[in-house]
Amino acid sequence: MALGDLDGDGDLDAVFANQGIYDSRVLLNDGTGRFEYTDQRLTRQGHGVDVGDLDGDGDLDLFITCAHYSNRGLPSRVYFNDGTGAFTESDQDLGDVDISGNLVQLVDIDGDLDAFVAYLTVPRMDLVSRIYLNDGLGSFTLSELELPFGTLFADLDDDGDADAFVKVSGEGYRVFANDGAGGFDRESTDLSEIRAAWPILADFDGDGALDLFLSLVADEDRLWLGDGTGRFVDSGVRLGGNGSRRVAAGYLNGGGDFDLFVPVYGMCGGPNRVWENVSGS
Repeated sequence: MALGDLDGDGDLDAVFANQGIYDSRVLLNDGTGRFEYTDQRLTRQGHGVDVGDLDGDGDLDLFITCAHYSNRGLPSRVYFNDGTGAFTESDQDLGDVDISGNLVQLVDIDGDLDAFVAYLTVPRMDLVSRIYLNDGLGSFTLSELELPFGTLFADLDDDGDADAFVKVSGEGYRVFANDGAGGFDRESTDLSEIRAAWPILADFDGDGALDLFLSLVADEDRLWLGDGTGRFVDSGVRLGGNGSRRVAAGYLNGGGDFDLFVPVYGMCGGPNRVWENVSGS
């Protein structure tokens, strides 16, 4: 499910990428938090969805990936918004009907919103990913860029484009800076000693640069501080061994800085934890 102001009335609407025999659906918010189904029925077998202005006309469009169902695949779908939350399917074929689309992340790789799609191959169920580059009008072309499944994108060096925070199998984590044209060939950080972890990128110390929280499966959770150039330094902060598989950061106490919600894995014992960032540092 993804949220965005689909009809331009100032509140958040919703789109559900429904799986199996069910149509993906658009729900519009009436401004009070009550959602009404529209009569639109989008692709079936939806799995991943993201919203963004794909054709440069100022409203939010849709990119929906389709997972395999009953050994039958459907290609990913791109839908253009008319500005009122009514969507028209584009006629493009991304050529991914033979692999099962799990997740999509719309990200500015080379100047407009491109698509990073994570797949499972069928029937072997290997994890693979593809990057589709947007021509600025919502037409996507498969690129030759290769980044691993599970890559996170964010502007880590404050130059306006999306850099890649990459998990390299058996080698830990690395940061690759984007050259602005979609080239990721300048390694700026090596966290090779970090193995299985759940990463969160957020500005925890309030200096304008993204920092890195790592929830480690077999060690204490820790915080790395970003210097704004794509490099991270271990802050020395340790938050215990929680074994978390998924962590969230947000403004939990209304203080304007990022706090943490850390689920505790059952074998580690104890309740789930909220860590309050009392000073922004």
